Amino acid sequence: MKSWLIVTPYFAPDLEYQEWVLIKGLARLGHRVVVLTKAGEATSEEAQRKLAPFPTVKVERLRCLTARNTFWPFPSDLSHLARDVDGCVLVAPIHGFAYFVAKRLPASLPMTAIFSEFQLWKQPWLAKVIKRRWYRWLFARCQRLCATTPFGIELISRKGAKLYPEKLRWTALPFDEEDFFWPPPAGRPPRPAKPRWLISPTRMSRLKPVGEWLRTVIVFLKSHPDWNYRMIGLSDNTLRPELEEIIEKAGMRGRVEIHGMLKGSELLEYYWDSALALYFRPSIGIQQALATGIPLVTARRATVVDHLIREDFNGYFYEDLASLPDVLTKAAAKSWDTRESLSEFAMQWNSRSYVRNVLDV
Repeated sequence: MKSWLIVTPYFAPDLEYQEWVLIKGLARLGHRVVVLTKAGEATSEEAQRKLAPFPTVKVERLRCLTARNTFWPFPSDLSHLARDVDGCVLVAPIHGFAYFVAKRLPASLPMTAIFSEFQLWKQPWLAKVIKRRWYRWLFARCQRLCATTPFGIELISRKGAKLYPEKLRWTALPFDEEDFFWPPPAGRPPRPAKPRWLISPTRMSRLKPVGEWLRTVIVFLKSHPDWNYRMIGLSDNTLRPELEEIIEKAGMRGRVEIHGMLKGSELLEYYWDSALALYFRPSIGIQQALATGIPLVTARRATVVDHLIREDFNGYFYEDLASLPDVLTKAAAKSWDTRESLSEFAMQWNSRSYVRNVLDV
C-alpha cells in the first residue's frame, strides 16, 4: 500500500469531477490518500456521504485568497502532509493552488501534474506571462506531465514541455465504473425493442443553441418513426416552454422528452434503455455512454474526444448540424458490435485503469 498526496483546488464528490474519480481509483486499489484542497470544498452532506465508504481518504483544507479562477493559499506548514507520502499529484495547476503548494513541498517528493482545460490562454496578457512561468517550473519539477486529451498534450508541448517528451502521458477523463456499466443487474426488465431511444445528456441553458439542436434531431425523427428522443440536463427551466412549443409544432409530443438534471443512478437507467447517444459538444457523458455499451454520434470539431471514438466501431462524427440527420440515419441503420464489447473498450478509462495509466500503480 502506498500513500498519495492529491493537491486540487476543487474537490466535489457530489459533482463527480475527475479528481474525485482519481481518488476513488487509488482507494479501490488499496492506497492511502490525503487530499489537500481549498477551504469550503467537500463539506456538503452529500460529499461526506460519498466519502464515508473510503476510510483511507482524508481531506485537509487551506484558506485561500481568490481572484477570478486563481487561488493563493495562505502560508502554512505542510511538512506533516509530505511525511511518509510516496507521491504527489497536482490537479489543475493552472489555478495556482497546486503550484503554490508544490513550491512548499520537499524537492525529493515525486510529483505528477494533470492538466485539463487551458483557461490560461483566455486570460489577460499579464496573467499569461505569470502563469507561463508557473508552467515552466512545473514542467521541470514534475516527473510526469499528464493531459486528459491529446489536445492538451499538444498545448503542453507547444508551450514548453517539448523539452521533456519522456514525461508526457495522455489519458481520457475518467469515469466511475461503479456508477456506469453494462450489463444491468440480473432481474432488471430488458430495454424495449421499439421504439428505440436516442439520448442526449447535455447541460441545457440559454448559452447554448438548444432549440436549433432539437429542430435538427426532429428532422431525423420524422423519417424514422421507430425512434424517440430524450434530452436530459435542462438547467434553465425558462427554456422549457420554448422547447415544448418546438415539439408541439413538429407533432412530436410523446416522442420527444425533456428532462432536468438527473443523478447518476437515474441517468444510468436511461442509458440502459437507449440504443444511441448524441453529443453536440465534448462531455464526460461520452465516457459514461460508452461504459454502458451505447454507440454515439458527436461533432467532428470535438477533437478532444478523438481518442475515445473509433469511427464505425463505437460511433460517428458529424461535420455540422446540416449533416447531422444523415449521420444519425447511418448510425441508426448500422449493426453495432455487442454492448458488452463496447463497454469493455470503455473500461480503459475507468477509475482503476486511469490510476494505473497515470501513476503506474
